[in-house]
Amino acid sequence: MTSQGRFDYNSDIKRAYSAATLLQFDQGNQILDSIKLADPNNLAVIHIENYIDFFTLFISEKQSDFDRLKSNKESRLDRLESARKNDPYLPFVEAEIILQWALIRSKFDELFLSARELYKAYNLLEDAQSDNPDFLLYNKSLSIIHALAETIPLPGFVKSVIGVSGSIEQGVTEITALIDNLKDQETTSLFSEESQAIYAFIFLYQKNDPQAAWSYYQLCDLPTNPSPVSKFVGVKLAQRSGHNNAAIEILETVSEAEFKQFPYLSFLKGLCLLRNLDPEASQYFSHFLEDFQGRHYIKEAYQKIGWAALVMENDIPSYKTAMAACKQTGYATIDDDKQALKDANSDQVPHPELLKARLLYDGGYYQRAFSSLIQQSHTLYYDEEYKAEYLYRMGRISQMLFNYPDAIGYYQEIINTESYSSTFYACNAALQIGIIYENQGDVVQAQQYFEQCLSLKPDTYQYSLHQKAKSGINRIKE
Repeated sequence: MTSQGRFDYNSDIKRAYSAATLLQFDQGNQILDSIKLADPNNLAVIHIENYIDFFTLFISEKQSDFDRLKSNKESRLDRLESARKNDPYLPFVEAEIILQWALIRSKFDELFLSARELYKAYNLLEDAQSDNPDFLLYNKSLSIIHALAETIPLPGFVKSVIGVSGSIEQGVTEITALIDNLKDQETTSLFSEESQAIYAFIFLYQKNDPQAAWSYYQLCDLPTNPSPVSKFVGVKLAQRSGHNNAAIEILETVSEAEFKQFPYLSFLKGLCLLRNLDPEASQYFSHFLEDFQGRHYIKEAYQKIGWAALVMENDIPSYKTAMAACKQTGYATIDDDKQALKDANSDQVPHPELLKARLLYDGGYYQRAFSSLIQQSHTLYYDEEYKAEYLYRMGRISQMLFNYPDAIGYYQEIINTESYSSTFYACNAALQIGIIYENQGDVVQAQQYFEQCLSLKPDTYQYSLHQKAKSGINRIKE
């Protein structure tokens, strides 16, 4: 008779999980192999094996690795059948495996299968939570899905048929309860930092509160974790909240070997340095292009190399060379790469001062951006080729300097100009006015502008802008 499997997240499992997050995959697999010999019925091994595949594919994006590893999903789910059917860990691990492969499939453009697996995991977790309401580990994945439920781009009747429901606040409540619970649960503490990252990202993306996300990160356990994955989380939170210098400080702790293991960190360092107008930026984008074998951010890396040549050396020939490479290399499947390709195909060279102001703004250097741009204001305002972007940049800078009347004035001029209605500038201008009014407590005006954002159909970033507007509408209703 075959022994029943069980889930034991013991010290050896923790060491294997730690090795996975440190991207030490060979060491992680060696630890798991030892556990399988000593304790063949410990099904927690399967969970950590899947983490190793997840990190491998999420970071490398190598098609050959994906083709080689994707059959592991079903074989692992089959191996879990030896567990007791009433074990609360069983649906937790099943859903984790399914969700991790859903995320990986989205990286490799298998979007239909990714969505199907997402909803399968969702239904599995909802049923499991109903049967075991006190088993809070279900909240780790459910919090993400519930926080996204309000803004998943599906018609309402489709959501009702599938049974998807939830809210941002529900997601926050769930992940908070799990974090609090894990402080007292030594056997499952390996999920604490992952849960903290989820909490921070919900605040960053769904609640649209990057400062709260960054403040939370500084107080949680993630900054003390030496893992490249934790450093990636910190850099993303710092960048998105306008703390570019803090992001650079985190990246200075990344070793050369870690940059090689996780090439996207080289891309992020290039981006941080570019936003500080540092001439060393280009070399990090080049390192990324040399080391990365995946599909995403390649076009954007060439675009950023071109930008560096333009803003730091006013080198138009080098800019055009980089944009020619942008056209010929990489894939245009994510928004940033699509925008890079669109810029390359336009054959229009950005205005160096507008681009400089944009980069400084993105780095959180708002006063430097304002001082740089205000000197060119008269020329740019009366140049129809650049007027819309000038108004938008001045609006964004004024908003971040808390000069809301001027910000609304700049944004409103964009919205009122019919020729700008199909642009990113008009759509985001409406979104930002909505956010300003939301922050001032004027929910009527906020909703009006969020809905105006949804009514506009920009030629780029429509999905992400509309998602933010939907999140805004849901926030003011709560």
